[in-house]
Amino acid sequence: MPKKGSKAALKKKQKKQQKAKNQPKQEKNKTQNGKNNAKLTGDQDVLQLISNPDDHLKEFIRDINIHNFSLAPIGGGPPLIRGSDIKLTHGHRYGLIGYNGAGKTTLLKALANGQHKEIPDYLRVLHVHQEQLGTEKTVLETVLASDTERELLLKEQERLQAELTRLNEEHAHHEAAAAAAATENQDDSATKQQAKKPKAGVSEAEKLKAEELGLKCMERLHIVQDRLKFIEADTAEARASAVLQGLCFTGTMTKMKTSDLSGGWRMRVSLACALFVAPDVLLLDEPTNHLDFPSVIWLTDYLRYEYPTEKTIMVVSHDRRFLNDVCTDIIHLDRCRLMYYNGNYDSFLRIRSEQRVHQRKQYERQQKMIKHNEEFIARFKSNKKWSTQAQSRQKLLTRMSRIEKVLSDLEFRFQFPPPNKIKNDLIVHLDDVTFGYYGEEKGKSKRSYILHDINLRVKFGEKIGILGANGAGKSTLIKLIMQELKPILGTAYMPNGVQYGYFAQHHLEALDYHLTPIECLQKEFGSGVTIQQIYAQLGRFSLGDQYARRKIGTLSGGQKSRVAFAILTWYSPHLIIMDEPTNHLDMPTIDALAIALSDFEGTVMVVSHDQHFVETVCDDFWCVGNRTIKVFDDFQKCREYSTKAKAPDILPRAKAVVEVQVKVDPTKNINWNKEAEDEKAVDSKKKPEVVVNRAEVFGVDPEREIDKGLEKGLTPNQILRHLKGYKPVDGNIMIVTKLGFIMFHDYFDDKSAKYNELDHYDFFEPWKNIINYCIPFEHKVNQKELLTVAVKCFATAKKDNADNKRCNTTYSFGLMLEALARRHEMVAMDVLQQFYEELSTDEKKMEKFTDLEQEAVQQINTFLAMAQEDEDDDESESD
Repeated sequence: MPKKGSKAALKKKQKKQQKAKNQPKQEKNKTQNGKNNAKLTGDQDVLQLISNPDDHLKEFIRDINIHNFSLAPIGGGPPLIRGSDIKLTHGHRYGLIGYNGAGKTTLLKALANGQHKEIPDYLRVLHVHQEQLGTEKTVLETVLASDTERELLLKEQERLQAELTRLNEEHAHHEAAAAAAATENQDDSATKQQAKKPKAGVSEAEKLKAEELGLKCMERLHIVQDRLKFIEADTAEARASAVLQGLCFTGTMTKMKTSDLSGGWRMRVSLACALFVAPDVLLLDEPTNHLDFPSVIWLTDYLRYEYPTEKTIMVVSHDRRFLNDVCTDIIHLDRCRLMYYNGNYDSFLRIRSEQRVHQRKQYERQQKMIKHNEEFIARFKSNKKWSTQAQSRQKLLTRMSRIEKVLSDLEFRFQFPPPNKIKNDLIVHLDDVTFGYYGEEKGKSKRSYILHDINLRVKFGEKIGILGANGAGKSTLIKLIMQELKPILGTAYMPNGVQYGYFAQHHLEALDYHLTPIECLQKEFGSGVTIQQIYAQLGRFSLGDQYARRKIGTLSGGQKSRVAFAILTWYSPHLIIMDEPTNHLDMPTIDALAIALSDFEGTVMVVSHDQHFVETVCDDFWCVGNRTIKVFDDFQKCREYSTKAKAPDILPRAKAVVEVQVKVDPTKNINWNKEAEDEKAVDSKKKPEVVVNRAEVFGVDPEREIDKGLEKGLTPNQILRHLKGYKPVDGNIMIVTKLGFIMFHDYFDDKSAKYNELDHYDFFEPWKNIINYCIPFEHKVNQKELLTVAVKCFATAKKDNADNKRCNTTYSFGLMLEALARRHEMVAMDVLQQFYEELSTDEKKMEKFTDLEQEAVQQINTFLAMAQEDEDDDESESD
């Protein structure tokens, strides 16, 4: 250490003083340089925010490798993935498959959240899983703005150009001022002497700095322009328009604000943004769910041939054809592990099947060897001669790597109930049907029609797939068939004896998530339905006791769909109409549904974008487009034609003048015929407002419908289907008399086949729904009239045949009341009590009754007394 006062110490002190003296000058220069840099780069250096312009000349690792990866559910619980490796190689297209609830969507979210250090920061990972937020920007502007690099570069280019313009103007201003000053002072020598002195504010140093700043701005502008050229910014609008056109956005729609689009179309905007940006890793979650058939075909071809080959794609989808056409690898999420397979989905099925067969054989061979050694050890471990060998074999078993047992995959089996027989196989026919939502078109123009001059026939047992673009008229065609819409011209006819079931695209919204499937079916079809019947119906769709008693809100999307299938087929329909039934189902459930529909004896009409599903189920294919319907018997031909068939460009449906006539369905509390997404909503600037006047329903003559049903041999539940629109009125006893005499006459008919086959409980069970609808509990006048009819029919039957077993005992009428009032709840107990009290206290009324009718009234008293005793016994037991 230098001594105080030495030369070294003095030099050190001088250096510190010089450094302190120069520090204010450095700070001043730093501030001045900062101002110049701000002029050069703006508030933020855009070229630092975006990727380095020379990055494309460097080598980067674009693969993703995460070892020993585990994943827990977002809300907590057992792990979804445990100790698996994630291996994504750039340029590959991965299909992620697994059962509903296995954790596929959660895995995509985990990869996209940027919290894994193993994923390089320079890789852009984009997860398309939610719809685009509605803004004031147009669709095209939204897609263009999704490329943030292009937006930043364009803003930087505009700023630099403005800065260069300012510098040029300042330079020109200074030059002009200097030239003017020189001209004025040419004749004045004294002024010339002064002119040689530097003018204040326009020093040579400042001129040099301005020129240097201008050169740097120019250099930076060239870098920005080169980068814009490299990312092909000049073709951005054309590329964005091509993507939107492929997703079926019309020219009018691209100019609409995203806030004016429906949720399904905003989801397409999100997909368009992702395809336009083309991130390094694109994660797609069920991308085909919101697309129509032509859009699915376009997306398949785009991902195969036009998406950059060096980029990585991972897609979750249940569309088998889509996975076969797009994917190069399959990742199977099964029992908390990720398994990788080369090839598309069909290759995965073949390879996995072969592996499982081999593993099963290896497992059986190993188990046989283990059993043999364990028997040897148990036999000779205490034997002095063989104990050493027994110990050796025990060590062998301890060190052995055990082969896992091959567990069976979950299998689902659906079974649709066979429909009742009908006399005529022709169940739907459309004759010269023309329809538009704006009424009949005057003149020869067809512009406002969505369907024109349609002639179709549907026979019992046919399987039909309906394909076409959104807005082409698929949902309109279905509503015409179901008679919710009336043709403008022509006729659409479905015989009264034909029952149909409709599975709507948005069926899950109609379920009460607070109920169990058992409670839902009881609410739907009345308390008279037995628990055995409900279990049998749910069992048809693989909903056992563990699911039947869980809240519907806790079930997966596929399980909710199966609850809807159980409700749909309760009345054994002849025609099943399904609108996008596969959207919430996983692969095994889709396969089971396809098999069940193929085996169904009735007619099936399916609207779906799932190519494999439609081709498996259907024999005929209708392509809707260009205001007509073309019929094919070959799926590939229909597929090719669907890319050419366009939706008609018509006025927004919000201005429609035709009302959708909704039939009141007495058999259903849940409205499964919920309006699907409006097909032409996308062409309007406002969301569609279809005018539905529920008060104006079809006029129904109930007595005529009952007579027609009896002539055709329909069951009471089938007759009830044709009473849609009828609203019973208390005091109007015509329908009560009609139903009462038919039902009770059939009950006492000793020549009927039901006379010996059914007891009083089983006989009245099919009549429960129609009686409850036409003669509800709150209609006390009509309820009493039904009891009057019952008394008269009883007396007549006993008078005609005293040996009739249904009226020849002292409690025959009481047994009938047991079924009507207690078991099936067709007659209210309080009404029955009032009916008896009024008769017993009114002698004039009783005098009008015959002896047999008075006998029936006395049996009512006996029945009420026995019911009261049972009630008292129940109360005493509870006490």
